Amino acid sequence: MWNNVELRPLILLLLILAPAISLLAQRPHLLLTPRRLHRLKLDAQRQTERWTNFEKRVKTVSESPERGFELALYSRVTDDAVSCQEAIKWGLTHVQDVRQNALIVDWCRDALTGDQETALLPNARETGSSPFRNARDRFFARVAGGKASLDRARALWKELLPLVQRDPRLDARDLYGLYEFLDAVNTNFRTDLRQDDAKLFADLPTILLLSQQPAQMEKPDWRTRLAGLMMVNLDPNLQASSFVQGWAMEDPKMVREGPGVAYEFLLADPYLPGLGYYNMDPWVYENAGGFLLARSSWDADACWIAILRGQFQSVQCPANVRNSATRFGRMNLLPFPKGCIEAKQIARTITILSGLTPGATVEWRSGNQKRSAHADASGLLPLPIDAQGKVCEKR
Repeated sequence: MWNNVELRPLILLLLILAPAISLLAQRPHLLLTPRRLHRLKLDAQRQTERWTNFEKRVKTVSESPERGFELALYSRVTDDAVSCQEAIKWGLTHVQDVRQNALIVDWCRDALTGDQETALLPNARETGSSPFRNARDRFFARVAGGKASLDRARALWKELLPLVQRDPRLDARDLYGLYEFLDAVNTNFRTDLRQDDAKLFADLPTILLLSQQPAQMEKPDWRTRLAGLMMVNLDPNLQASSFVQGWAMEDPKMVREGPGVAYEFLLADPYLPGLGYYNMDPWVYENAGGFLLARSSWDADACWIAILRGQFQSVQCPANVRNSATRFGRMNLLPFPKGCIEAKQIARTITILSGLTPGATVEWRSGNQKRSAHADASGLLPLPIDAQGKVCEKR
């Protein structure tokens, strides 16, 4: 067939379009990947606790603010057409809920008439909730309506990425919305937008854990925990995701009632291994924003600090924590005096100098060569392990 000159252009065109055709044929397009849907059906068959909690909520809480989402999810897992009809009726009386209606259209498409789909997917407008949730809602609506494009996704991403870079400690609802958006782009266009700042997003699960103050770790807000599980679902192979999985899947943290039950069922994957978060080195540093999060240990009474663009916050720390050397796992935070300091590297420990003038040039020797670097926007500077002798701020 390839030797047929007349057919060759058509064959090439089909090869080019094959991935796009495959994605268009894949259903659903939002959140319910084949693997995830298979796991949920297994949970229903096995009558797991997460499934029974979810089923009970669907059958008893008719006034749930997440009613459309819950009914549509129940229908996909059980193949119950009546639940889809109920979800559609709910959506038609809640047309302002863009995200839920997009999921209803995507998950219950076979039960929809053309007029119902049009009514459920009016031109999505910004709701004023947040840039992250607005972007997610608008993109979900486009995906459900068959109008999504990678160019549109990238345009939205161009607005969102600088916000994450400015302060990666997002509100739990914003973080969840961001990762639903990333998940939808990845599912429909096989594109991982996080690669535009790979280090930041590789660190974001760690930032989620460390941004919680010590007292919050054992009793997190359910939205924070489920935002973490959404991160795990997007990239379960990332080591930092394994720590979040280990933290989030501890039995006392399970959501057993309330609006989080449906998300618990959807996202909590007990078949995915996790790592004990207490084995994670308790600090994370981002040079670009002058951002440092650290705690002295994973104990409930640990000293916890946060530094972002020179703003310093501490909880349960000694009064002089800013002006004295403090160990945070394998990181030694060392206040820099005026002039110079003697480099005394500790084996297997990273030293971060603090208290420098933001942007200041710092010089040191490495072997027979002089090296230099600039302090970040918070006056922080990680000291290379080969630094020797005096380390001085250049005047």
